[in-house]
Amino acid sequence: MTDRRKTGYGTRLDEMARLHGPSVIRWALSRTKHEGDALDFVQDAFERAVRKRPRFRDQEAFQRWMMKVVKNRHIDGCRSARVRAVATNVELEKLPAATQDEIPMWRRVEPGALYDCIRRLSPTLREPLLLVLDGHPGSEIARRLRISRVTVGTRTFRARNRLRTMLQSSLSA
Repeated sequence: MTDRRKTGYGTRLDEMARLHGPSVIRWALSRTKHEGDALDFVQDAFERAVRKRPRFRDQEAFQRWMMKVVKNRHIDGCRSARVRAVATNVELEKLPAATQDEIPMWRRVEPGALYDCIRRLSPTLREPLLLVLDGHPGSEIARRLRISRVTVGTRTFRARNRLRTMLQSSLSA
């Protein structure tokens, strides 16, 4: 895949996030009634868009797709919550609320922040990371980028560490 196609997709995804992100978040909030879950589901939907790179004939089709992903993710979350509640025989409403430090960082990141951080990575770190997120095996990534398999692992490791650092600094700001 050429850099031009990646950049073009990233630009379209940025535009879609700006146009539809707030309405998809509002829609998710109306379903979940919990801001943290709604943001998680929307972030999952954008992560799927980054990984799968679906094509849409218009912007409304993208918004419908996003809402469908959020709805399905919400249903999955409800099912797993019911299973956990039955399995542990605990009433979920009586559990103490988690403090900000107990909430994992990936759940505190605002939608779009992860993608912005990925865009800020250098191309040598961003390219292998995007291919890993697309589900390509390391050997194929190495062949595509004309680097060794070990270098793919090193660059992916470094990209994840840089992302973690960028996200931590954006959360503490």
